[in-house]
Amino acid sequence: LFNRGGLAALLYDLLEMSTDAVNLRQIPQTRDLQEQKVLSADPDEQWWVERLHQGYLEVTDRRNRDGEVVGKDYKWPELVEKDTLHASYLEFLNTLHRGGRSPKATETELGQFLQRRTLLHDRRSLIGGERVRVWIVPPLETCRRHWAEHNGMDDDYPWDD
Repeated sequence: LFNRGGLAALLYDLLEMSTDAVNLRQIPQTRDLQEQKVLSADPDEQWWVERLHQGYLEVTDRRNRDGEVVGKDYKWPELVEKDTLHASYLEFLNTLHRGGRSPKATETELGQFLQRRTLLHDRRSLIGGERVRVWIVPPLETCRRHWAEHNGMDDDYPWDD
C-alpha cells in the first residue's frame, strides 16, 4: 500500500466514491449486531432474553403418587406470582456473580424493567384464598415478537425452542 503509489490510489478511490447512497448515521441491522446487543445487555435484559430463549418462566417439581420429586415442569403461565419471577431473577444474578444487592432493591428494579420493557402487567389476584401479587403474562410468541420489534431484531430471530 505504501510502495508504488498504493496510498495515492486509495485516496483517489475514496475521493471519487459516491456517498449519495450511504447514510453513515444508519447502522445496518445484522445478526451479529443483534447478538452483540444480547451479549452487552444489562442483567435484567439478559435475564428476560434468557427466559424468552428457554421458553419458560416457572419451574415446578413434578411428583409421583408418593410425593417424591420425579422431574421438573417448565411453564409459560398466563399468571405468575411476583415472588416466583423475583426468585428466578435473583438466581440469575447469582450465576452472573452480581448478587449482594438488597432483595427489595432487585424486586423494584425487576418490576420497573418488566413494566417498562415487556408486555407483562402487575395486579393482585386471589390464589388459594390468599391475595398475592402477580404478573399477567401474554403468550410466549407475543412476548418474543414484542421484544424483537422493540430491540431491532429480525422477525425470524432464532429463539432456540
